[in-house]
Formats: sequence, structure tokens, C-alpha cells
Amino acid sequence: MKYLCCLLTLFLIYSSAQAGPIQWTFSGNGTWAVASNWSTGNIPAPGDDVTLDIDGATIRTIIHSSGVTNINTLSSEENFILSGGEMSVASTAIINQTFTISGGELKNTTLGTVSNRANVVASTSTSSRFNNVTLHGDVDMAGSGSRTLKVSGGFNLDGTASLDSSDRITFDGDNAQSLTAGTFSLNNSTFSVDGSTNLTLESGVTVQGSGTLGISLFNNTGTAQLTNRGLIKSDTSSLTITSEVFSNEGTLQIDSGKTITLQDDWSNQSGNIVLNEGTLNLQGSFGVVDLNQDSGFQRSGGTVNLQTSLAMASNENLNIGDVVVSGGQITGGTVNGNLTISNSTDNRLTDVTVNGNMDLTGSSSRTLKVSGDLELNGTASLDSSDRITFDGNNAQSVTAGTFVLSNSALFAVDG
Repeated sequence: MKYLCCLLTLFLIYSSAQAGPIQWTFSGNGTWAVASNWSTGNIPAPGDDVTLDIDGATIRTIIHSSGVTNINTLSSEENFILSGGEMSVASTAIINQTFTISGGELKNTTLGTVSNRANVVASTSTSSRFNNVTLHGDVDMAGSGSRTLKVSGGFNLDGTASLDSSDRITFDGDNAQSLTAGTFSLNNSTFSVDGSTNLTLESGVTVQGSGTLGISLFNNTGTAQLTNRGLIKSDTSSLTITSEVFSNEGTLQIDSGKTITLQDDWSNQSGNIVLNEGTLNLQGSFGVVDLNQDSGFQRSGGTVNLQTSLAMASNENLNIGDVVVSGGQITGGTVNGNLTISNSTDNRLTDVTVNGNMDLTGSSSRTLKVSGDLELNGTASLDSSDRITFDGNNAQSVTAGTFVLSNSALFAVDG
């Protein structure tokens, strides 16, 4: 017992000697892993409170390039680069200069405070990672070359992440993750979900700008899912949302002159789509319940392009106003609004009632194929070389409607 007590005492003395304040003392730029750069003659260890602060006007740069570092606190008045290895700060890391992540992993760390914010720069390295990080500050990914930041274990951003052309922020890890706060500003950038990751954007999150949200275009072999409870808005150009499964439980906003394209399997049964004179391209797989007014479709104008198949039960109604059929197909149900038919040869109506007009006129030949019955409570206008074709290879009925043909337009029966 006396022997064990002695061992315990020696361990506590050793631990006490190892954990405590430690200061960077080297006068110039240097590497974290060099023991002689530190006041204790040892590299920082678990429990240490680390200070990087060299007197004078010159700002030094300290580089962490390898190894696993676990410390209690980090306070720096110098530039800090995490270019390799792994770093965890149990309490808070305060970097009053620039924190550059360039290939390393920052894990289980709070960087900055509400009143002492951090400035993070992500480099062109494809290995930079945040793993369960809270950041009070901004992330700058703009600059020359494609910048990449990988995220796993959740991310709480009290600030803005700015991505430029070809930059990418990727959420991976094949598990459920939550992005709890922050603004992500895209400029032809990629906000991707990889593998089988299930990412939820909570109510404090805004993703805005132009680019792509959803699955990685280069590295997706799983069934990635993206759930939006925050705000996704296209306010600069075009934004494409593509995911194995995308569920909107928040708000999708398309500003005037801007575009959102919805691809793959998506739903909007408890969210809002706000179309403010912009363009909404409907692709992928969805149901009429995802679009109707009582499902949160708010429209002050703009254009809706149907570029995929929409199947409705005979008693269902599409109540979103005028629609451009642009390679799309509508089967069953009632369309309450006008239809503009594009020059695609894939446009089709099957057993549909249209409470509105159909416009096939335009600068190029427009085609609409009809199978099953058609009830048109309005007028179909066809111009030169336009064609409406009934080709269901069975008995069909046109129960109502006025068809105005001009300049050799065709009203054809095929098959």
C-alpha cells in the first residue's frame, strides 16, 4: 500500500509539473513540435495553457504540422497555421491574428468568443477539417485557387463563411450532423454532403448566393440526405439543390432575376418556397403536395419551369399559377393556371384538366403530346410549325377547349 501511495504521489507531482502555463519563447517564426521553442523545454501537453506572444511589432507565424496536440487553452497574438496533425483545445482558443487551416484537423474546440472573434482562412489543401467545432468569427475561403474545408461532428458558426468560385465546404462522416448557426455565402461554390451523411441545417443557418448544395459531384457513394430548417436563398445568380433526399422544412427564397433548381428526390411538405419574380426549375421526384399553396408555396410572380414528371390523382389540383412545361410531363389531376409549352419534344399531358390557356406560340417550333383525355377550359394557341399531337394509341376524348391554329400549325392524331 505504501508503495502504491508513493507511485500515486509521484504521478501527481509529475502531472502537476507537466500541466500549466507554457509560453512560446523563440524569437522568430517556428514549428510547434520543436521543444526548444517553449519556455518549459517541452512541447505543450494535455492541461497546458499555451500563450503565443512575442514582444515587438513584428507578427510571427507558428506552424503546427504534425502530431496530436491536446491542450487546455490557447491564446495567440501571432499568426497560427494548422497545416497537419490534429489539435484539440479543451477550453477556448483565442487567436488575435490569423488562424489558417491548411491540411490539419481542429477537433472538439471553441475558437474565439462572442466578444473576441477569430479570423479563419482556409487554404487550397484538400485535407483541412473541422470536427465538432464552434467558431465565433468568420471563415474566408475566397482567394486564388480552389479552397476546401471538410466538416464532421457538427459545426456551430457564429459568423459568415465566404466561398468563392470552385471553393467547397463538405460535410462528411456517414452519420447525422447538425449545422446550428451561421451564414454561408457562395459565389459559384459547392456546399456538399458526402457519403451517407444526414445533414440538418437548423433555423439559425442561412445559405445564400450561387452554386450547388447537396451531394458531392466527385465523391458520393452513399445516400446523402439534406434537411433545411433555415433559409436557403438565391440572391446573386443560380443555385442548384441536388441530394439523394432533400427535405425543406424551412424557407427556399428565389429573388428577382435569380434561379433555384430542385433536383433528385425532394419534398416541401412543412416548409416554404418563396418565389419573388425569380425562376424555379422543378426537376427530380416530388408530389403536388410539395407545391400547393397550403404547403407553403408563396409566389409574387416569376417563372416556374416543369422539367420532370408530375403525377397527380384525379382529384388533385396544381394551384401554383402559370407553369412553363419545359420537357415535363403531367399525368392526371387538374392544373389551375395557364400553361406555356416550350420547344422540347418531351412535353406531355395525360388525362389532365387545364383550367386556363395553353400557349404554344414563340420564336421556335413548340410541341405538346397528349395521351388519355384532355379537358381544356380555355384556349390553346398554336403558331407556325407548332404541333399538338394526340398519340395514345387508344380512344381519346377532348371534352372542352378552343384550339386556334395559325400559319400552318398542326393538330395531329398519330399512331
